[in-house]
Amino acid sequence: MTMTRRSTPGPRTTTLAAAAGGGAGVLAGLLAYGVVLAVSALFPTPDANIGLGMAALLIQIVGTAVATWGALRLLGVPGAGVAAGTVALAGVVAPFTSLYDPAPPMGMVVWALGAALFAAVGVQLAAFLRRGRG
Repeated sequence: MTMTRRSTPGPRTTTLAAAAGGGAGVLAGLLAYGVVLAVSALFPTPDANIGLGMAALLIQIVGTAVATWGALRLLGVPGAGVAAGTVALAGVVAPFTSLYDPAPPMGMVVWALGAALFAAVGVQLAAFLRRGRG
């Protein structure tokens, strides 16, 4: 009997990646929102705090990528690094599109859906890259 090698991840792997990315997006969004609330309470300003907004976006991008990577590694999904890189790249590009509005709560929902989508795409991309080498 010969063993067949699957060239693309199955639906279970892709679903796990999407769930990990979405969950990571929610957690990172809540963390960024909590930091913004805490800093705003400690240091109130009469006008917009642009630096705080940029820091919140950085927390959201890095937090989502790192949490996605950690969750995928914990779940044993191959290609966790590529998936996390794809999520981070999407996070860098998202603020420049008209699809993303960072204001909660819808900003977190859109962010989590985007993270779920790009984590699943990243797992598929990792399989494609592995297939090219092997």
